[in-house]
Amino acid sequence: MPAQQQELLSLLSANPLLVAHCGLHPITLPPLVEHNPDVAACALTLLLALQPAFEYLEVLSQLPLTLHSLEVVSRVAKAVDLPPDFIHSYASHCMRCCKETKDKSMQNRLVRIVCIFLLSLIRDNIINVGAFH
Repeated sequence: MPAQQQELLSLLSANPLLVAHCGLHPITLPPLVEHNPDVAACALTLLLALQPAFEYLEVLSQLPLTLHSLEVVSRVAKAVDLPPDFIHSYASHCMRCCKETKDKSMQNRLVRIVCIFLLSLIRDNIINVGAFH
C-alpha cells in the first residue's frame, strides 16, 4: 500500500470526524471506489457510522459491477449495519449485471465473484437466509 494512502487511512482512523469534512460527496464516490477501494471502504465505513448517508448507499447500489465495487460493499457491510433493503437492492443489482453481460467468459467471472460475495455475506450473517423461507 502506498505511503500516502496508508497515512490517509491512519489519519481517518485516528479522527473519524475528518471524513465528514474531507470533500467526499456521492458524485465523487464512483471514481474513488474504482481507483482506491481501500480509502473508499474506510471513508464510507466511518461516514456511515457517524450519520445515515442514504445518498452514498444509492450511488453504491448503482455502481458498475467490478471487483472493486464488490470489495468496498463487502468491507462496509462487515463494518457497519447496512439497511437490509440496501443489501437486497445491491444483491439484485449484481445478479442483474451478471444476467445482462453478453461476453460469456466475463459473465462466468462475474457470477463466480458475486457468488463468493454473497456467500461471504451469508457466512457473516449479514444476509439472513432464514428470512427467505
